[in-house]
Amino acid sequence: MTGKHPPRVSAPEGENAEDADDAVEPAIAPPPDVQAILDLLGRKRSAAHCAWESDQDFRLLLSGADLSGANLSFADLFGASLSFANLSGADLSRANLRRANLVRADLSGANLTDARVSGAELAGVTFSGTRLFAANFSGAHLGGANFSGADLTGANLADSFNLTQDQIDSAFYRRFMAEPKLPDGFRPPPARE
Repeated sequence: MTGKHPPRVSAPEGENAEDADDAVEPAIAPPPDVQAILDLLGRKRSAAHCAWESDQDFRLLLSGADLSGANLSFADLFGASLSFANLSGADLSRANLRRANLVRADLSGANLTDARVSGAELAGVTFSGTRLFAANFSGAHLGGANFSGADLTGANLADSFNLTQDQIDSAFYRRFMAEPKLPDGFRPPPARE
């Protein structure tokens, strides 16, 4: 991206913000090619459009992309290929990452508050220092993911795959807030103030 500030994908107002048609409002006009990508990421997907993409085996291909520091809050990245992508420091709050491939992606220091990550491939992902507050990882594959210093407050990891107690122990949750939902037999991570 060029310029001093990355484009901002902002949330529309209202209770059904995820269903709004026009979710892209850049703070500074990015180059046309970058804006086209952000328009695609922020657009509303109709049921018919999703069915068409499923029939066409559509995947947004961003493997190896440098999206560090990008504001992708509310972005629809369903089924996207983001393996080996650099998403460090990115804002993915309330993003739809269901069934996305993020194998070995770098999400260190990113914000995934309320992100939907169910069914995603997350083997070897770096979540070091990442905010995962209330993120939903149901059905996600987490083998070898690094949760060192990650905030798991309120995150749902109960139905995820290949998760270990060591991964949980390297993270934390905020005391006096919601403990993460973990698979049966797992201890919660250490609590912090």
